[in-house]
This record gives sequence, structure tokens and C-alpha cells, in this order.
Amino acid sequence: EQPIVRERFSSEIAAVRKLVELQWIENQDGYLMKRAEMDVLNSLYEISSADSLRTSEALAINNAWLVVAAAEQDTTNDTFRFAAGSKEQFNQALRPILEEDQDKLDSDALKELKDVVLPREVEIVGVFQSSMMLKMADIFMPLSLAQGLSGLGDGVQGIALKVDDPYRLGSVLPSLIERIPPGWYLTTWEEQFESFFNIINQQRVMMYFVLSFIILISSFSMMAVMFTVTIQKKREIGVMKALGATPGQILGVFVYQGAILGAVGSLLGVVLGLGVLAIRGKLISSLRVFGFDPYPAKISGFDILPAVVNPSELLLIFSMGLVLCIFASFVPAWFAARSDAAKSLRNI
Repeated sequence: EQPIVRERFSSEIAAVRKLVELQWIENQDGYLMKRAEMDVLNSLYEISSADSLRTSEALAINNAWLVVAAAEQDTTNDTFRFAAGSKEQFNQALRPILEEDQDKLDSDALKELKDVVLPREVEIVGVFQSSMMLKMADIFMPLSLAQGLSGLGDGVQGIALKVDDPYRLGSVLPSLIERIPPGWYLTTWEEQFESFFNIINQQRVMMYFVLSFIILISSFSMMAVMFTVTIQKKREIGVMKALGATPGQILGVFVYQGAILGAVGSLLGVVLGLGVLAIRGKLISSLRVFGFDPYPAKISGFDILPAVVNPSELLLIFSMGLVLCIFASFVPAWFAARSDAAKSLRNI
């Protein structure tokens, strides 16, 4: 695809030809070349290291450079002596790239190709949407066609194995390692997507961190409400103490109230969360109507947000909300239980 050498390096080739035709005059003892003239011929070395040379061009440049490299150097006079007949050898080596046209050079390059992959006509039967989140091929085709296009012959680049439970690869790997032939290596989907899984785990940790703060803020709101209740019920607390109620009984009244509110609120939150998960597809579709797509299918490969309901996580969130609400109600109840009954009754 590249232009021929005498066109790509026209200035260097022209300088070499001028030197050979006008200055390289041999005699019986050969030819004595000065440093400046030798530098012109040394440009052939730079041409030989160029990229995308045709095989015939690279061979011709190399043969000519061998003639140049065979010269004897006289370091005292800074000259180079060529043996008799070196000029003819040099011209003979460069003749292919100096005289032959590009079609001839290209045809010689094509004859040297051992294998040629010819284009094939195929029919596209379907187009599917892939995703960066899914491990799957970009193109599905018959095995024989793929082997022919890739030049593998009867070989393959890899073999995929599918197990019944992908999360129990540890029990399958030892037997597979013993059976794979030498030169093959085994990798699992967990190893291939290790960095991606680490990102997901970090996102989950941050999500739990943010949700825990939301529950903590809710518990502070619960504490503020309970402080308000204890202030409003200050007279009733005084009456209860006057009638013989102990601080523990008064404490229990408000703690029970906070526990009931926490249990109802946590249960209501879990039910609402499950309800949102049940209709998440319709919610996302409704948001997409307004031009807002919180979960693009081009990135995930799914039109609907996938979700897995873990009962242990639901129980943990419910318990956390209940415990924080009980603690939030315990603090104002403790202050209410230690209040002076006489001072409370004076406000009646």
C-alpha cells in the first residue's frame, strides 16, 4: 500500500544515483571514497529500517548496503576503499528498485504470500444489542466460517465451559486444571470481571453508608418528636409520679411508644420498598417519557433495573430502624422519668 522506495525516499535515491554515476569511477585498484561521499551511501541504512517495505525492495537495499559495508576504512585519512567490481555489484543490487515499476514490485510481493484470506459472502440474520456489562461475543457465526476468516484452520482460540452453579467454581476448578493440555490456561468469569466486581462492592458499601445516615437522621427526628411529647405530657407525668409511678414505669411508657412507632415505620418502609421494586419497570418507563432515563439500557443491557430481594438484608434494615427508634425514644424518656413531680404539678 505504500509508494515504492524511489518515490518515498526520492531525495536520498537521487543523491545515491548521482554519486554512483558521476563520482564513482573505478580503476584497477578499486575506488577511494571520501567521508562526505560515504555519508550519501549510508542513507541506504536508514531506508532499510523504514516500515512497510516490500520484500524485494528490502532485499535490494540490504544487498546494496552489504557492498557499502564491505569497504575498508582508512581512519588516518578518513576515507573508505572499495574493491574493484564493487560499483557493478552495487548497481546490480539496486537495479530492481531503480528500474522496475510499481506494478511489477507489487506482483512480486503478492507471489510471496503463502496464505490469502479471500472475502466471503454471508447473510446477516439478526442484530442484537450488547452491553459492556455482559460477557458475550460481538458477532455470532458458524465455527467453520470463523476459523476460515481468522486463519486458524481446525483450531480455536478458546473454549468456554458453562457450569450449573456459577458461584461454586471452587469445587470444579481442580478437576478442570488436571484435564487441560499443556500450553492452555484456565480463567474464570470472576477473574475476568474482578475489577468490575470491586467497583460494585464499593458502590454497595457507599449505598449502605448513605442509607445508614438516612436512618440515623430519621432517628434524630424521632428523638425530637419524643422530646416534644414529653414536654406536652409534663403534667401527666407529674400526676403519675404523684400516684406512685416509678421512674422505670414512666420510662417504659415512652420507650414502648417509641418502639411501636419504630416498628410501624420500619415495617411500612419495607413494604413500600418492596412495592416500589414490584413496579420499578413502570416507574422507569414513566421517567423515560419525560426524557429522564435513570438506568440507560445502552450501558446495562437491560430495559428494567434488575433487583434481588434478600430477606436477611430486609431483616437487618428493619432491625436497625427499630433499634434506633427505641434509642431515640429512650433519651427523652430518661429525662422525663427524672423530672420533679412537684414542679410538674404546679403547672396544672
